Amino acid sequence: MKSFYFAILVCMLFVTADAQSQSSISGTITNITGEPITKARVVLKRMHKQTHTNDSGEYSLTNLSAGKYVIMASRIGFKEERKEIILAANEVRRVDFTLQERTHQTEDVIVAVSKTPNEIPVTIGKISAAPMDVPQSMMALERDVLEQQQIGTLSDALKNVNGVYQMGATGGYQEEIAGRGFSFSSSNTFKNGVRFNNSVMPEMSSLERLEVLKGSSAILFGNVAAGGVLNLVTKKPIFTNGGELTLRAGSFGQYKPTLDIYGSFLNSDVAAYRVNTSYERGGSFRDNV
Repeated sequence: MKSFYFAILVCMLFVTADAQSQSSISGTITNITGEPITKARVVLKRMHKQTHTNDSGEYSLTNLSAGKYVIMASRIGFKEERKEIILAANEVRRVDFTLQERTHQTEDVIVAVSKTPNEIPVTIGKISAAPMDVPQSMMALERDVLEQQQIGTLSDALKNVNGVYQMGATGGYQEEIAGRGFSFSSSNTFKNGVRFNNSVMPEMSSLERLEVLKGSSAILFGNVAAGGVLNLVTKKPIFTNGGELTLRAGSFGQYKPTLDIYGSFLNSDVAAYRVNTSYERGGSFRDNV
């Protein structure tokens, strides 16, 4: 008898559970013109239950219990829409959605193509050639490296070059560069391929890149260039109108604004200009204009 009553109780529980699970929600999802939206996502938030619409834009959620629900419909390219419903026991509810297309545009995707340092031609070897084609040991530091590392002095930039280093400062107003045991004097320091007095610290904001030809083979390009040759390449005028204004601040009351303006004269494709200027005050090493 106990087994009989237990079986009856189990059957009643199943019947009750089945009776509580007969509610359902179905409907159609269309756009504002009435066309069905396929593969739209329908989520029943309370039960974390979801489904998708078929080719006719129809969906169905079954085996639901009575209660309050939030049902959401979404599709890529359309605005999400949600509705709150109260579902009764054994109720078959129809909930339709009309989704509106998103009007705002997606953000622009910019694809930048750049050459690696081994592909960009350098002029330190008297001819424009890629570093891989130059038989001597050399290295080029491009403008993006100088900007990313926030290079302020020439010695800071040369920390990226093996075998080239700062051997003196002369009271903080001069950078004495050496490579492989030999000093870089005015005889083997160039700016745009022309020798210049390297006793004055170069302004880094005016440089486009640095080229270093290392080793004794660089003696072919200078009188006493046993340690190598350093070539500073300055920024050149470009025909695209634009500019850049930056401000750097640091310890010891340092601040340094820089201005870089470039473009073409009267939209000409023959003549262009570039104005690059800076001012520096304070800092731990110098206080110059």
